[in-house]
Amino acid sequence: MVKQRRYQTCTKPKPRCGGKQCDPSIITTEEKPCMYCPESGIRSYDDYCIAPNNAGCSPPDGTYLIFTKKRGLGCNATDLIFVLDWDGVIHHKCSKKVICPEGDNPTYGKKLMLKDKCDLSIFQICQIARQ
Repeated sequence: MVKQRRYQTCTKPKPRCGGKQCDPSIITTEEKPCMYCPESGIRSYDDYCIAPNNAGCSPPDGTYLIFTKKRGLGCNATDLIFVLDWDGVIHHKCSKKVICPEGDNPTYGKKLMLKDKCDLSIFQICQIARQ
């Protein structure tokens, strides 16, 4: 079963309307079943798929993501499936690791990697509703 993970930090939003200040040393994590968390492989140009560099569904912390050519699978092999949760965080489905930028620094030239946790306040995907 796919689960939604939610992380709360003190970075945003700031308390309003009499809300309490939070303690930045405490990070709240909540996990519950998804109502709808889209999952699929991530396909790039020319039938390349995004995949962990090694270890399939058991990649060590810090494993880089690479482009790989998977003919006939359409990026649907078990170790190629990713889940986008409600908070805009992408998880590797079978390892449950989070996609993070190298060094928690989402700047040009930084590679993406799978980690047990990273600073999610700097790396979230925004979903835009289509009308």
